[in-house]
Amino acid sequence: MEESMGMKEICLLVFAVIVVVGVVKLVAITRENHGREDRHVHTAVPSASAGAAHMGSSNPLLPPNHAPEGRGTGTVVYLANGNARDNVFLFNYRYVSGSWRAYIERMPDLQGRDASGHKTHRLWDGDKPYVCWDTPVSTLEDMQTVSKVWGDNIIRYIRTGQTF
Repeated sequence: MEESMGMKEICLLVFAVIVVVGVVKLVAITRENHGREDRHVHTAVPSASAGAAHMGSSNPLLPPNHAPEGRGTGTVVYLANGNARDNVFLFNYRYVSGSWRAYIERMPDLQGRDASGHKTHRLWDGDKPYVCWDTPVSTLEDMQTVSKVWGDNIIRYIRTGQTF
């Protein structure tokens, strides 16, 4: 009878260890993903009504028909979708020549993939790369959407080699 009690105690101990390891792993994953639930670009973009109320000011985040040429938003972080080890992109949005651009301040290493502008959909303004888009982008919100899609596609390109 004592032997079966010992076996029950061992089973109970193993079960307790499994539960503790599971809880620790769950806490670690939760901490790792803290703040990543919303993978959207975060900026201090005024609402349409706030933009209308500030027409004529020097605020670089005004609607495009009022945006000062060349002024940027400052650095904006985007965490791309996908299970990439490095998924951090940094953009600076600027209104240039009648269109918004997403200047790329940081992107993940391409891991040996072709880094040409054609394969990665990048153009350069001097030595500053920005996201290539085939039509003018009239709003900051639209350019943020374009840059998020671009970032997600870059992650896929790094992972699979599939161009976009």
